[in-house]
Amino acid sequence: MKKTKNYEPLYLTVLDEDHQLLGSLLAVIQKEHSGFLGKFSSRAIVWGGPIIKDNSPEILDFILINFQKIIKRKAIYTQFRNMREYTDAEKNVFKKNGFLFEEHLDIMHDLNKTEEELFSEMHKDMKKISS
Repeated sequence: MKKTKNYEPLYLTVLDEDHQLLGSLLAVIQKEHSGFLGKFSSRAIVWGGPIIKDNSPEILDFILINFQKIIKRKAIYTQFRNMREYTDAEKNVFKKNGFLFEEHLDIMHDLNKTEEELFSEMHKDMKKISS
């Protein structure tokens, strides 16, 4: 990914005094444009969320605080694309660090319907976009 145009990897780890891994976070900074415009089109994507030993809220908080210090001049926003459910304690740590949690959006379509039937069920604002 390091050689992919407009993509910059970012990796954080937390180690204890014995150099045992307590947590990690892998992100990629994506830019829609190069150069000057890239600063205004960059976002950080964290696939799978941070991995924290024993789901420790303290380690999660430490990672999020330090991630934001690094990312603040590199991306205009961050998305965590979680692969698991978080506990209420973990969600509170994200919230404390300024993140908004949104449930996954699952969209299901009955593919036995005709194109016309599916189109008629779309919200009117989405019809404008798709036509």
